[in-house]
Amino acid sequence: MAQYVHQLAASSIALPSDIWVPITEGIKPVTSDIGSIGVYYDGLTGWAFSLEGYFKLSNNIIEYRDGASMYGSMSGWESLVEMGLSRSRGVELYVEKTSSALSGWVSYTLSKTERCFPSGYINAGNWFPYKYDRRHVLHLYADYSFSKTFDISASWSFMSGAWLTLPERSVAYMDSSNAEDAYVSYYYPSRNNYQLPPTHLLNVNLNLKKSTKHGCNYWSFCVYNVYNAMNPNLVYMYREQTGDNNQDRIIVKKTTYLPILPSFKYTYKF
Repeated sequence: MAQYVHQLAASSIALPSDIWVPITEGIKPVTSDIGSIGVYYDGLTGWAFSLEGYFKLSNNIIEYRDGASMYGSMSGWESLVEMGLSRSRGVELYVEKTSSALSGWVSYTLSKTERCFPSGYINAGNWFPYKYDRRHVLHLYADYSFSKTFDISASWSFMSGAWLTLPERSVAYMDSSNAEDAYVSYYYPSRNNYQLPPTHLLNVNLNLKKSTKHGCNYWSFCVYNVYNAMNPNLVYMYREQTGDNNQDRIIVKKTTYLPILPSFKYTYKF
């Protein structure tokens, strides 16, 4: 497979700040070799099972060099990135129940995605976890039909946290030529060295249907994030003074923008 646009993600923030950039004379397209093998079984009435393994090896993926970022102008972005390698592999398990009033499915994925930049400009040329490497992903869905006009469904998801590059410590120092100027230097042990907390949430949906002479009415009541899980949408850091040889402690904080959220939808078809 070949891809002629690149996804460029900043590793220092957790916001969806990714941008897409084209290939150029100096930036080659991504090329990938992908393989998978699976086993599928539906011989048990009302049930379906599948187990699949896969791998993906990619060349010419890009990331910002250590210490580089792009905010504001897009000018000169090619000089801020490096091309390297990516490897992904994983196993996916899927079980589905299709018969009777109660139906649903369960899926679980165990995977790992890493990147390496042999030039040495990123993470000293060593392999490191990709920003969106989610080691464990679990999805559960269930639907129960009380009648032809009334049903309720629920879904629950769990995902390992994404990865960020955060400093391990900082040191404040003075400029010898000007004692009034103070500077802060950060120490980063490696690329994507910090993993966010896992993300999990429960959604519940209730559907009502009523047919009339000229059409059909649909009511849908939904509650997103039923138990108000405080999943991290924004992660930021600040320095806390310790008074120990001018070294400050790095404190990481998270902010949640999507707590419990009810909604209602009405549809009329004629």
